[in-house]
Amino acid sequence: MEGDRDAEAGLTRRASLLALLVLVAGCGGSPSPRHEVAASCKRQQTALAAIGQVESLPQAKRALRRTIDVERRALDDLRRARSLAGVPALARRYEAALADARRFLGSLENVDPTQSMTPLQVGPAGARRAVGLASGLASATCAL
Repeated sequence: MEGDRDAEAGLTRRASLLALLVLVAGCGGSPSPRHEVAASCKRQQTALAAIGQVESLPQAKRALRRTIDVERRALDDLRRARSLAGVPALARRYEAALADARRFLGSLENVDPTQSMTPLQVGPAGARRAVGLASGLASATCAL
């Protein structure tokens, strides 16, 4: 091939095209909103399933912390996918659930100021409700 200008030109064009393809593939850009939501759905389901049973106050606090983390990350994911139909309304539901979970965790950690129910009585049941609500929101995310 040495000395053959047509062959050399063809290789140069192919090499340029290959370099361009590699550059474009490497850039990748950001994932589409649908891919963001699908990835969020899988992450939420996996994280919530890992919480397991909530039978004691320490388990309730741990479950609430994990639920808060899941909801916070899901809300961030939804904000990036806000162009999809239904996302703004779902994001508002996440915001409300996140605020409730944070408030409930705070009441367990700082003891119920009304002293109407001890944390041992309400902790596990409330945490199970919070996890259940987060699971419902994850299902709603998956349905987008």
